[in-house]
Amino acid sequence: MIRAVILDWDGTVSDSRAIIVEALRRALEEAGAPLQPEEKLASIIGLSLPQAMATLIPEGDRALHQRAGEGYKHHFRLLSQGGVPLFPGVLESVKRLAEAGYRIGVATGKSRAGLDRALHETGLGAYVAASRCSCECPSKPDPAMLYEVLAELDVAPAHAAMVGDTTYDMAMGRSAGTRLLAVTYGVHPPEMLAPYLPEMWLETPARLAEAILEMQTPSS
Repeated sequence: MIRAVILDWDGTVSDSRAIIVEALRRALEEAGAPLQPEEKLASIIGLSLPQAMATLIPEGDRALHQRAGEGYKHHFRLLSQGGVPLFPGVLESVKRLAEAGYRIGVATGKSRAGLDRALHETGLGAYVAASRCSCECPSKPDPAMLYEVLAELDVAPAHAAMVGDTTYDMAMGRSAGTRLLAVTYGVHPPEMLAPYLPEMWLETPARLAEAILEMQTPSS
């Protein structure tokens, strides 16, 4: 039986890809790092900022990674001043799940300040009982942040569903032993997620609650 639903943030509940990609593009340009195509920039969404910069600038040293990382944070704040919207239907789905008794958690590559701001601005904070960020735990796909969220919720991995749009989410959930719900409208295409054998696919964010309920079978 599923008792907890753990959500990734960017690309799963938040429609933030365009802002993240533009902030990365500006940061790399200002830091003097090689420019990258949009798909490459988007591919690191979900990783911690240090790991993302090391992936995008493998030839760079730590100082360059830090400079680019600080630039990214600056530009993301500027670009997101008007708020970053949730995907349509997410708030209603999460509210429905919480009111049905499911424990809601978030495991994200965002910073704590960024996540707290987003939870407040979007209203999702009213339903999220536990969360961990990449500044508090090893970066995805390490399962540490997922274990910590589940421990705070007092739910065993076998009774939780990890919902995400990247291979980092799928690998984290698989390592932790949760059930997997893969998002098809996010950053990584379905063919990259398929090898992790998700139990269900979410093609539209408004169907989140229905998908979890469909996974909730008597044999689960």
